[in-house]
Amino acid sequence: ALPGYDLGAEIGTAMLKIAQTNDRNGKPALQACTHESIISAMRDMALQGLSMGRNQCYPIVYGNELQIQRSYFGTVAVFNRMFPNLKVTANVLYKGDDYEYCVDEIYDFTYITNVKSKIENRDNPIVAAYGSIIDISSKERVYACVMSQREIEKSWSKAKTKNVQQDFPQEMAKRTLINRMCKLYVNTCT
Repeated sequence: ALPGYDLGAEIGTAMLKIAQTNDRNGKPALQACTHESIISAMRDMALQGLSMGRNQCYPIVYGNELQIQRSYFGTVAVFNRMFPNLKVTANVLYKGDDYEYCVDEIYDFTYITNVKSKIENRDNPIVAAYGSIIDISSKERVYACVMSQREIEKSWSKAKTKNVQQDFPQEMAKRTLINRMCKLYVNTCT
């Protein structure tokens, strides 16, 4: 068990959230889903050490099965637990910023360096988001990613939080990039 993870409390909270979840026809998840899939979803949540109460995951009904979907907060929490020696950073580039776009040919990732910006550029449109995963002890970049604004908007096209994206585009762009980097690292870890 994870230190500080109260399995009983987390399952209790999850069951309350599941009780409030419906399938696409409005049928409650507890009636629409198989008992086995509900148990499997709870097991998946517990194995990842996720909390529905802290919005780290949420229940989704697919047909007659319940599944747990990890959120941005959950992905970052899992990343931090799995890789305590790594730090994730992200930032945005605005129209008018000067920078160098680089390719790491050994590890096959793209990154941005030598960014020069002016405070006035923050009022310009965002052209990209960039970030790195840094080894805390060696200060070396172990992974990096760049997403153009078009790629970010495509990622947002399926989201339900469009108002937040329009009101705080720079923060949501950084969050989108962090989520992508953390998911890749967590899901490909051996």
